[in-house]
Amino acid sequence: MLSTNRLSSSDSNISYGSSSSGSRRGRSVSRSSDITDLEFMTSKERLFDFIQRNKEQEYGTHIEPLCPRIKRIQTGLQSRSQTPPSDVEEDELSNLERLAKKGSKKKFFEFFRKEPSEAKYEYAQHNKAASNLDTVFKDMEHNQVLLSIHNKNVTALIYAYILDKFDKDYRDSKGNNYLHWGVRTEDEYVVKTLLLFVENSIALLEEPNNKGKTPLDYIEPNSAIFELLNRYSGKIYESDEIDAEKKFQNEMIDKLTEERLEMITKESKILVSLDGGGIRGLCTLQMLRTLDDIMGPEYNFWDNVDWTYGTSTGGIISCLLSTKNCFHNAIKAYLSIKNKVFADAKISYLSLGTYKSNTVETLLKECYGENTSMSELDNRKKVAVTSAYKKGNNDLKLYLFRNFELESDKNEKTKFDGKDLGYMDPKEEKVWRAVRCTSAAPYYFESFGKFADGALFCNNPSLELMTDYFRYNHVEDVNTNGRLTINPADDIACLISFGTSEAATTSTDIDSTLHLLYDKKEINILEIVKRMARILFMLLNLQCFI
Repeated sequence: MLSTNRLSSSDSNISYGSSSSGSRRGRSVSRSSDITDLEFMTSKERLFDFIQRNKEQEYGTHIEPLCPRIKRIQTGLQSRSQTPPSDVEEDELSNLERLAKKGSKKKFFEFFRKEPSEAKYEYAQHNKAASNLDTVFKDMEHNQVLLSIHNKNVTALIYAYILDKFDKDYRDSKGNNYLHWGVRTEDEYVVKTLLLFVENSIALLEEPNNKGKTPLDYIEPNSAIFELLNRYSGKIYESDEIDAEKKFQNEMIDKLTEERLEMITKESKILVSLDGGGIRGLCTLQMLRTLDDIMGPEYNFWDNVDWTYGTSTGGIISCLLSTKNCFHNAIKAYLSIKNKVFADAKISYLSLGTYKSNTVETLLKECYGENTSMSELDNRKKVAVTSAYKKGNNDLKLYLFRNFELESDKNEKTKFDGKDLGYMDPKEEKVWRAVRCTSAAPYYFESFGKFADGALFCNNPSLELMTDYFRYNHVEDVNTNGRLTINPADDIACLISFGTSEAATTSTDIDSTLHLLYDKKEINILEIVKRMARILFMLLNLQCFI
């Protein structure tokens, strides 16, 4: 997930294009142009500073000046005892269990008490319900959420998010919120789940209970939860020992970026590529959501994307976000699909094998609509998902399911017909079919007709995105005899490629643009997202002090 996953330098990349001079994209906002001043500090940055005050400082680390609020929080942490007190008493836990067993929910009590792997017997007894856990958790109440936290049942907590059972304003009889309960479990997965899925979770970390204790007061320095919050805060400080060559490279990249940004116009295009990677697509969704949060509600990130191509899980995400789903709903839909598709392997304890393709297809129809065509995706942007098409005996050919066709096809005198060049009528392509084709991974799922997983050709579709972008514009230019008067190369504002990656196990030194931005060989995802947001804010003529 976002909080702990590290990317190697090749996994997420930012490329820049130039454009003719003109006004920048977006509305003008009056604000200081000095982007080096730390005038804006996010909640996660405050959390990082809070942690740094209580952690042994490394040599050469720069600590930014702290706001008064953070200093008060730090003072509170320093004054607490080494053994944090517990406000959760046995009588309260007994009451929670009594309430959880109450009424018709009694038969599902074990679902809130244990993880599936620890409750094999109970899950086997309710296999029908277990294969569709929405049935079990749809009536979840606050006491059952707390019981699930206390018993470290991450599965129940994920369903609490999917079914909108989390309430950031809920407090128990002692004034404890979800994070009070979470940090006292001393379980990284529980705390991580709450941080990612409970709204405004950072603010909850700073909120006191009836005894005046915040969740942070229950965390011992250098404990596993302490280190988790350190990673989640996502702040990287450069050491005084940074290599001089890399300092020079950083300065040059910043300088070139500033020069390019001066030439961006409001017509310049933002291109986004989304990699395949199975369940690690959740990392992509978390990065996208964080980027959107940083940019703020007035300037929705996805609304400003002009072209987006996705492979496999990336295709699922691009179509979810292009069917008017917000990031919150997209993540819920993604988790729901994941839980139901892989239910047999997780709950019925079957050996690893092919998952039921008909289950996948039913879920995709429910998610996207059985009759929703590609042409009904957000028409403000060009969307495509990749797939491998079986041609002949063993030949495979790249196939793109697009939500657009050639504009010049509307003119009968065009030199090149769109269908001859592979631009099929998007009204005839169903979204659920396109997503099914791009995610038909061999071994895990059956192929869909003559289509197989797009990752067979391009797990990272950024090259295919760029190729199709130029091809589309050049064909349109030829078909209109140059009347469009565009220069595709100059019209690109930036290309952002979101990789799903893996947790880095060894240090690597890959020569790429993104690697030059940092002194670290392992790069924190949140810091990458902040750099992306900084660039996009300038593209939109905003100033963001990250």
